[in-house]
Amino acid sequence: MKNSKCEYNGKEITVEEYFEKRGVKAFEKALRQQAASCSLFRDGNCLMSDEPCKVLNEGFPTHPKRRCIVFERMVLPADQKTQADYWAVFAGEGLSQVEKRNCEGCGKPIDADSPNRRYCGPCKRVAERASKRNRMRRYREGKEDF
Repeated sequence: MKNSKCEYNGKEITVEEYFEKRGVKAFEKALRQQAASCSLFRDGNCLMSDEPCKVLNEGFPTHPKRRCIVFERMVLPADQKTQADYWAVFAGEGLSQVEKRNCEGCGKPIDADSPNRRYCGPCKRVAERASKRNRMRRYREGKEDF
């Protein structure tokens, strides 16, 4: 399944290309955590089929060969965001639930592609200038004491 191709956002891509997409690693991690919490999962195997867990195998999370009815019906509904992304990817669409937060400067929604991102592009420059101005002011005030 390493060289298999699946449809993602209307295009056929490989597993490597899939994992380079933004948000996919966090999505895969959430899927794997949920699959590991399945009550039928023991020592890497599914108790229903006596085979390795289909969801935890390498490759696309929604490849037709990786579908597990028990996981889809009993485990996946516990997390609405992951469930929405799972079915969106399975339908050949991209991840639908990219995390958004608001810019601290102007309040516009921005993609939260980093946990430290707080500003949109224009507000980032304004905030950096203000921070530099304050840093230099503190530096000059400290220099006057000598």
